[in-house]
Amino acid sequence: NGKHNMKVFEVPLSHSSLNHDDAFILDAGEKILRFYGDQASAFEKNQCNLVAEKMEAEADRCGRCKTVLVDLSNPGEETALFWKLLGGEHEIKNTEEESLLPDTFTPQLFQIKKTGENNAKAFQVPLSHLSLNNRDTFILDAGECVFRLNSICESEFEENDCKLLADKVESTASRCGRRSVVVDSAASLEETALFWKLIGGEIEREECRKSFFQNQQIEIAEELSRK
Repeated sequence: NGKHNMKVFEVPLSHSSLNHDDAFILDAGEKILRFYGDQASAFEKNQCNLVAEKMEAEADRCGRCKTVLVDLSNPGEETALFWKLLGGEHEIKNTEEESLLPDTFTPQLFQIKKTGENNAKAFQVPLSHLSLNNRDTFILDAGECVFRLNSICESEFEENDCKLLADKVESTASRCGRRSVVVDSAASLEETALFWKLIGGEIEREECRKSFFQNQQIEIAEELSRK
C-alpha cells in the first residue's frame, strides 16, 4: 500500500480482494501462501515476507507450517489450494481502486480489568486520558502499532492474568506485522507520541504523560507504605 508506507490489512477471503498493486498472504494452516501482484513494489514484497515468516514462527504451529510463494504462471498444488480457498479462479484486478482495503482506521482503547478473584476481562472504553487509571492494563490499537500501558498490579497472579489477556487483544495486530510499544515512564515521548496524541490531544500530550506517571509514582509509594 504505497511505496514506502507499508500497512497490513485483513480482507475478506475471496478472489475479489486481490489486485495486482499489492502483496497478499493467505493463511491456510499448515501452509502460508504468499502472492505478489504484478505491480507490487519491492517494499511490499519484503513486508509480505516478514509478516509470513513471523506467522510461520508462531508457537502454536509447532514447526509444522511452511511459507510458499504462489506463482500463477506455474500451476501446481499450492496454486490450486490458493484458488480453492478464494472461491475459484478468477481474473485479478489491475489496481486496488475497487479492492476492499479500508481507507481509514479508527483507533480503539481497551481496558484489561479484574472482574473477580481469578478473572480479568477486556472492555473497550472511550479513547481519552480520562479512561486511564493505574490499576488496570490498557491496550491502544492505533492501526500502525499497538500500545500497551501496564498496571500497578496488586498481586503477581493479577499481573500475569492481565498480561495474558493483553497479549490476546494484541494478537491479531501482531500477526498483521504491526509493531508493539510498551508505554511506561522509561519510554521516550518520541516512541509514544502517537499514544499521547490520541489519548490527550496534540497540545496536551506532554502534560498528560507527565501527569499520569507522576500520579503512578504516588500510588506506588502509597502501596508500598501499606505493606
